[in-house]
Amino acid sequence: MTISAALLAAALAVSPSDRMAMADRLFNRGEHAAARKEYLALKGASGVDAEELGYRLVSSASAVGDKAAVRAEGAAFLAAHPAGRHSDRVRLLRALSGTNAEKASELKLLDRDGVAADIRAAALYRMAEATSDSSLYERCFKTDPKGPLAGHAKFRHAYALVGDADPVRRRQGDAELMDLVYGADETLARHALDLVAVHCFHEKRYGECSALLWRYLKKYPGAEGERKITRLLAESELMDGKYASALTLCADESDAELLYVKTVASQRLGNGSEAARLARKYLEEFPAGAARAEVELVIARQELDEAIAGGDPAKILPAAKRCAALAKTGAERLRLAWAYERAGEAENAEAEYAAVARDFPTADVAADALYRRAMSLLRRGKWSAAEVSLAEALASGKLVKERVSPALYWRGMAAHRLGHVEEACGFLRQALEGGGLSIDERREARLLLADEAFNAGRRDEAAAAYASLVRDGALDRMGAAKTLAVGRILSGDEARACARALVASSEAEWRQAGYALLGDIETAATNLTAAAYAYGKCLDQPCTTEAAAPVAVRLGLHYVREGNAADAEKVLERAVKLNANDNEARAMAYLGLARAALLRDDTEGAKRYATVIDTLFENTKAAAEAKEILK
Repeated sequence: MTISAALLAAALAVSPSDRMAMADRLFNRGEHAAARKEYLALKGASGVDAEELGYRLVSSASAVGDKAAVRAEGAAFLAAHPAGRHSDRVRLLRALSGTNAEKASELKLLDRDGVAADIRAAALYRMAEATSDSSLYERCFKTDPKGPLAGHAKFRHAYALVGDADPVRRRQGDAELMDLVYGADETLARHALDLVAVHCFHEKRYGECSALLWRYLKKYPGAEGERKITRLLAESELMDGKYASALTLCADESDAELLYVKTVASQRLGNGSEAARLARKYLEEFPAGAARAEVELVIARQELDEAIAGGDPAKILPAAKRCAALAKTGAERLRLAWAYERAGEAENAEAEYAAVARDFPTADVAADALYRRAMSLLRRGKWSAAEVSLAEALASGKLVKERVSPALYWRGMAAHRLGHVEEACGFLRQALEGGGLSIDERREARLLLADEAFNAGRRDEAAAAYASLVRDGALDRMGAAKTLAVGRILSGDEARACARALVASSEAEWRQAGYALLGDIETAATNLTAAAYAYGKCLDQPCTTEAAAPVAVRLGLHYVREGNAADAEKVLERAVKLNANDNEARAMAYLGLARAALLRDDTEGAKRYATVIDTLFENTKAAAEAKEILK
């Protein structure tokens, strides 16, 4: 016989207070229906506290799920005891037995100062459930931080936060979940650890996700959902680039997701043949698997790698097309554009690069695609289109650091070719300041800047720039004409370097110009013997250029100064012929011949040459000395 049956059988022999105590014992043991029968039997009995009995009637009705009784008896209790010691708890039970609208309105009455913390917290928790207002969960665990609902409220609040659009609030959700992870409630700790790890994965914080999941497996071995955790950990390690670690988790090739991770990790580690084997196994065993497309991509990439290693453009392009079709990513599309270039289909490559930039406008690949398109256009001499593409790549702000300076350099070169000299110089200066250019690119940029300074009349700036370039070995980047022009505005060793570069030319015309320049440099340095040697070599060249005419005059006058009349007359006679259109130079040649005649004591010859000067060239520098000779 149960205690309840005994009580009913001896009801008339048991005092109301003892009966109340026994009913409480039943309730506390979980025999809620039996306890409720006893409470109902005590209604109207003397010697029983009416308020206590009324509260128990509401509690027992709630315990057995009789919502109508809770509502009715709760209303009766509150009418009789509106400010009693159990009134707020009865209000809570009555509200929870109502409709959602009744809950929302009645629970609000308990959200006030003076209500016990546990009751107020429970009201806030249930209001949050009824209204989906997650802020009420936060108020719940802050109202009663050590109460029975605090952990659950924090979990639900964190769950709402990690799905928020605001990254700050998502981080707050992570923090609240981590509080639970290190809390005393092991069940909540496990669920919180699971949830925060999943959230990190979705946010692509794979390193954090992996650390949390390793903790989960260590702390809860054999827990429900361990396989799911292992799958997520393997994928997280894969996404974090920890391919070897991912492989250690994928021993079970019968699991579709783990087999997929093992396939991709093997490929990333460079084991293409193993990756291809695993990929084919996946397709055989899981033909409708969720990762079918990704696995087919592994095979396509292996075929592309083999085609590239074989160097056969006819195989590379089809393989690249398959990869791009399967992956549909910017990276694979870039490889397809590169494959078009490799196959010699420059226009198709440029179109694909442009499509990548258009289809992935906010991704880093967009800037890379624009840069590569510009390089292809430059190789085809499409300077204007290349300049536009480079401008777009730089404006994106997403070019990798190593390409910013080259992009500025080529934009400057394109602008220069298009005649926008000032704009070009601005880009070239930026390129030089940023670093990252090859030696040849730096020299070319500096040459153009030096040319701009020279053409703008800033001769000192230009001379300094050219001298620096010559010292840095840039002469091999200059053509012969540029070398001659630079040598003429420089002096000293830098000018000599220009002259020596010319005299080493395979073409006699440039050797002649180089020796002429070298003679002028040595003359300026008063190295007259060296100058005479250079002038002589100039005239010895098997050609006659404009450089020879002034050199013949200078060398002939040098021989006169040395007292070498025979060589002087031979060279100066040639000088007369070479300077047929230059009266000043021809007059100086005749003057040299007059002096040479005097060296030989041939006064008549000297007078004849002086007479020619006085008659034909009276307005030249040589005329005054010719008159002296005639006197």
